[in-house]
Amino acid sequence: MVSKPLLFEESKEWLSQDPLPEEGKEKLQCYAQRFVMECEAIGSTKQTNGFIKDFNINVTQRANSFLEQLCLDSEILYRAVTTPSELAVLLRQDGFDGNDFIDKRLPFAYFHFSPKPIVAEHVSSLKEFRKGEAKKTGKAKQNRRTFYRIDCLLRHLRNAIAHGQYAYRRFGDEDVFWAFQDCNGNGVVTFRMLVTEELLDGWMKLLYARDKRYRIHK
Repeated sequence: MVSKPLLFEESKEWLSQDPLPEEGKEKLQCYAQRFVMECEAIGSTKQTNGFIKDFNINVTQRANSFLEQLCLDSEILYRAVTTPSELAVLLRQDGFDGNDFIDKRLPFAYFHFSPKPIVAEHVSSLKEFRKGEAKKTGKAKQNRRTFYRIDCLLRHLRNAIAHGQYAYRRFGDEDVFWAFQDCNGNGVVTFRMLVTEELLDGWMKLLYARDKRYRIHK
């Protein structure tokens, strides 16, 4: 039996149209600048050249290292699957499919990844994927999917902010979380993430530090 994908209409009460508190508004402006206007998903904005060029991530080993720097699998639960139905299965079995996922204080990033043609084209043009290039082994083994995961994570985060599918939650004096979600044109959930503000700030700093454009203009 094929599992049904999670639909936006089935779990949307966690979203609110109430204005964010002032500290949330200020932070969101920073996130919108780096994750939306300057999104590094390939072809997503004219303001950047995409993560392969701007971050010099041109071999699989560097792509794997970048994912590790995002603390995926170390500080947050990370799952990347190839269909929205698979995503729904994971969200349901781990209890992240309901409206209460935002209150669990358990950082995670689950998303569906499928490369856009422009992304597949850029990745295929890299030297290590060219016809006749020697096959590598171990940590250096060529893997297009690693590049696709990076692009889709950045693209989903961009869409979540741009389309207003985010929420800010403060627990006590210091514990702050942000929730994000993306859906496709059919209202099917393709991305859901809950991370601490501290980790999200770390991502933003990492992107600025890795961005050749900013180093050039220092």
